Amino acid sequence: MIEIPKANEDRSNYPCWKGVSTMDGRSLKPLLYCKCGQVFGLGNHSIDIEGNISPSVWHRDNNGCGFHEYLKLDGYTGKSH
Repeated sequence: MIEIPKANEDRSNYPCWKGVSTMDGRSLKPLLYCKCGQVFGLGNHSIDIEGNISPSVWHRDNNGCGFHEYLKLDGYTGKSH
């Protein structure tokens, strides 16, 4: 399992994740930011309260950074902030 840190202010700590919420404050699933510049969501995945994502995440990329791993979102609380 690979732990992914929460994004810093400029999201330069790749790979990282960032919480997302609707305009009315409802939390959505986080976005993942990859070092290749791609941003992707976790719409087909479940995230438990400890930040464990299931099933495994497959990131296919042509720049050599692709992976297929189980991920954990470090610092995830189930809320977007």
